[in-house]
Amino acid sequence: MGENLDNSGFKTTIFKKNIEEGIYDLGIGIKDENLNIIFEKINPKTQIKVKTSNKIEIINKLPKFEYKSKGNIDLIEANRNKLKIRGWSIIPKNENNFKIKVLLASKKINYLIETDIQERKDITQSFNDGYNYDNSGFVLDINKNEILKGNYRILIIIEGKESSLFDSQNFLNIN
Repeated sequence: MGENLDNSGFKTTIFKKNIEEGIYDLGIGIKDENLNIIFEKINPKTQIKVKTSNKIEIINKLPKFEYKSKGNIDLIEANRNKLKIRGWSIIPKNENNFKIKVLLASKKINYLIETDIQERKDITQSFNDGYNYDNSGFVLDINKNEILKGNYRILIIIEGKESSLFDSQNFLNIN
């Protein structure tokens, strides 16, 4: 009748050093007594996103976008080593097939930084205009040491079929 399943659980650590960025289906590989590996995907389907870091690009000139987007910065957190910015941005009445980037602009240097998308169903519900803005949230999480000391204005860029700039009216002092 039933086999003993005591001690059949597992725990693992995945080191991202040699894994390319991407989204992977998570599964379990088990060796049988003949050293054959049987692979099973975990159900319900589980995916993990492997990301090495947010791409930071230095740009000389601020891009010429229209100010058609709306948004908000919900969190600015700068501690000794980390910088985290979280918020949302949309181009009203435009589906969300786009990338959101944060532009830290100063008199000396400008950093254009990729963000990770965060689901924000509350934005779709709030606008309630028939468009889906669920993927309008973003989070930026970088090592603060990658940014030169200075005062920066936080701008949000939406890149896609239509591109736009949103001035958050927020400032950040990196010291």
